Amino acid sequence: MEYIYLPPGRAMATSRKTEVLSIKTTKTFKVALRQMGEREHRSMANMLEALVMDYYARHGLTMPTEEEISTVPEEPTSQGRP
Repeated sequence: MEYIYLPPGRAMATSRKTEVLSIKTTKTFKVALRQMGEREHRSMANMLEALVMDYYARHGLTMPTEEEISTVPEEPTSQGRP
């Protein structure tokens, strides 16, 4: 079994999950993400989180803080409502 590297003290769920992310992608990408998740015993959503956190760690980046997030404007939904 292989694991995605997370720096010490970095948990996957540091706050309550309230955001919804809906993406359009190719079937190939979707199948690949599902297969990766199955290998790691993760859901597709959790696998995507792990990949993003791994990217941040490998590039010496830190995840945005709650303070930084609060200054980012909401993105409109496809219906134009936040």
